[in-house]
Amino acid sequence: MVIAEPTGLNTIWIGHKGTLWLDIEVFGRQAHGSTPWKGVNAFEKMVELAYKMIHELKPKIELKKSKYDYEDPKGARATINIGGEVKGGVKTNIVPGYYSFSIDRRIILEETVEEAEREIVDFIERVKRSIPELNIKIRVKSKSNAVVTSPNSPLVKTLMQSIREVLNINPKPVLCVGGLDMGYFILKGYQTVTYGPGDPDVAHMADEHICLDDIYNVAKVYLNLIMTTLM
Repeated sequence: MVIAEPTGLNTIWIGHKGTLWLDIEVFGRQAHGSTPWKGVNAFEKMVELAYKMIHELKPKIELKKSKYDYEDPKGARATINIGGEVKGGVKTNIVPGYYSFSIDRRIILEETVEEAEREIVDFIERVKRSIPELNIKIRVKSKSNAVVTSPNSPLVKTLMQSIREVLNINPKPVLCVGGLDMGYFILKGYQTVTYGPGDPDVAHMADEHICLDDIYNVAKVYLNLIMTTLM
């Protein structure tokens, strides 16, 4: 299986990180803004928790480093992104009774998504004991493990050969820092790689673009790969 995500002409993605997406819901008690002592401010409780995660949990996670090669050496680390989405609040003069924030945890091959989830849950449980009236619900939105196809697999070797023959480029097999559809196929036992036209550095940006020459060149590589595989 070859997935045509934009890797650039000289890069093959042979795997990718896993993902764990969570929503951390914080429940307080709504009250009038002029009498805040009658409520429990969910925003303040959320900030206390998030502060501890940023300064205590995040550095611990980022110490984990993969032995595999990534395009960007910083991509070899496990990561956690806190607060991509924040929801809550009703009005300026109301003590908020609910707030939530998201967590985007990226999993390296040396760990499992279950281990990553347990680490976050255990940390939050410890924090709860130190913050009065902290009432939390953890909601899992998505999770998947990191995956890899062996760089010595026939597919990887044949694709590298095709790129050399067609483009006179010596491609580099690395892992993708993001998530791809490779996991669905690898877990079913298929040799799977990602190789396609386009610059991944502009992915999801306002000026995302692709060069027509890249499309043409990669199409020739695909054809060579197919013909070589069928011979």
